[in-house]
Amino acid sequence: MKSTALRTALTMTVSLLKLRIGIAIAASAVAGAAAAQGAAREAWEVLALALAVLGASGAAGAFNHYYERDLDRHMRRTEKRPFASGRLTPGAGWLATFAALGVASLALAYVAGGAVSAVYVLLGGLTYGVVYTVWLKRRTAMNIVVGGLSGSFAVLAGAAAVDPMPQAVPVLLALVMFLWTPPHFWSLAAARRDDYANAGFPMLPVVASERVWTTAILAHTVALTVLSLVPLWFGMGLIYGVGAAAGGAIFVWRSWQLYRAPGRAKAMATFGASLIHLTLLTLAVVLDATMMTPAAATPAGNPFDPKSVLERSEAAIGTRLGDHTLVDPQGRRIALADYRGRPLVVSLVYTSCSTVCPTTTQHLLDAVKEARRSLGTDRFAVLTVGFDARRDTPQHMATFARRQGLPATGWDVASGDEATLSALMREMGFSYQAVAGGFDHIAQTTIVDAEGRVYRQVYGDDFPLPVFIEPLKEAVFGTFTRALTVSALIDRLSFLCTVYDPGQGRYRTSYAIALGIGIGGLSLVIAGVLFVRGWVRNRRLEALRSASPRLLGRQT
Repeated sequence: MKSTALRTALTMTVSLLKLRIGIAIAASAVAGAAAAQGAAREAWEVLALALAVLGASGAAGAFNHYYERDLDRHMRRTEKRPFASGRLTPGAGWLATFAALGVASLALAYVAGGAVSAVYVLLGGLTYGVVYTVWLKRRTAMNIVVGGLSGSFAVLAGAAAVDPMPQAVPVLLALVMFLWTPPHFWSLAAARRDDYANAGFPMLPVVASERVWTTAILAHTVALTVLSLVPLWFGMGLIYGVGAAAGGAIFVWRSWQLYRAPGRAKAMATFGASLIHLTLLTLAVVLDATMMTPAAATPAGNPFDPKSVLERSEAAIGTRLGDHTLVDPQGRRIALADYRGRPLVVSLVYTSCSTVCPTTTQHLLDAVKEARRSLGTDRFAVLTVGFDARRDTPQHMATFARRQGLPATGWDVASGDEATLSALMREMGFSYQAVAGGFDHIAQTTIVDAEGRVYRQVYGDDFPLPVFIEPLKEAVFGTFTRALTVSALIDRLSFLCTVYDPGQGRYRTSYAIALGIGIGGLSLVIAGVLFVRGWVRNRRLEALRSASPRLLGRQT
């Protein structure tokens, strides 16, 4: 008896909270978190957020049961629902319980994912519970089109837990979810057409002709399939592409069959295909994020031993960088050879980093501003390269540059393919390894001379200004240049007169040094002249003494 009662209670709970579709929505939130660029959340945070989405979805679903109990009695599919069947008695206590579940879910979403994520969870619940259930479902055939936003908000909630700012891939997946919901429910409504007609719900297959609603289903599936492939252009990998293409192909094929020969069996097959598509797409996003991380560039064993990492970096000094070709945010090709003729400062970052890379870039930005103020605005170039070949797309690099406030001129950002980046990092002595949530890597800024050779490595995310500017000054002014041109002499003078003032924490041009050197040099010349004159005079006197000792004596 107890086991039967427990089983009945569990069955009722699953039905009341609509946990089947709720699990799919929660999985969409996980997919959104996996697709977003940024520091990965801890596993417990992602699971807590998924639970929050499930709870909010359950609260909205339970309210849907409560509100539609009168019409649910007229549908064979829903007549056994707890409120429609009379197993649960309507009352204000139930509404308070559903509201409490919703509030608790929002609180959990806030703790696990932050304020923006909680807002998306709230919008998803309100869209299904109020906009769809109360306002639209009984009034218009377009009810589920707007209702589809509830699933889209789940994707955005997951992404916002990683980065509150909207990103391309999660937004695209949210749009896919928005397009997925109508054909999913329309195919079910087509299979249960009589039920919906008896209950008075104006679902599209009930109020429109077969040609209209089958065309609508097919158009939505084709559109969402095409749209689901767009994230490949934004850096999603092979696993995602296979999952999106396979799921989309199944969904489109079933929709085409339904379009060609409408019927209950074909409609249920399309409904099943929609679930297959969502499952494959969600799994593909998660697997792509966890399994397609590039292999570490450091050797096996203990790759991040500080001594070996620094030795590898220092050994790169003097190496001439190859003529590698990268891609800027506008899709233009950048050849490293184009930077020859003046020094180049190179930094390597990965755009999903939320701490070290932004901190290092901000410090480098301040150092570059000071270097350009003291050495000249166009005496060297700066290049920031994303070393995560899969995720550091031109679009992500553009976003990174914008968020860091990098100047539009004189500071380029670029992406590259895995082979190019591996060769470049090897030549620069850059070490990194993949870890959970991102990469461990050496904080290294590389100064390349005008001939394309690694001139100096600068380490750390808060290096002292002289550690960066002194070798850059040497590379800019060419301390080893033997030319005697006017510009070369000016460069030598600038090199001597550009000094660091520790009191002000910045560089300044001090001509007192040149003046001191000049005075010192002039003093040496005068002293030399006096010495030579004295020596010559003494030699003459010695000659006179030898030739005329008596005369010299009388003169004395």
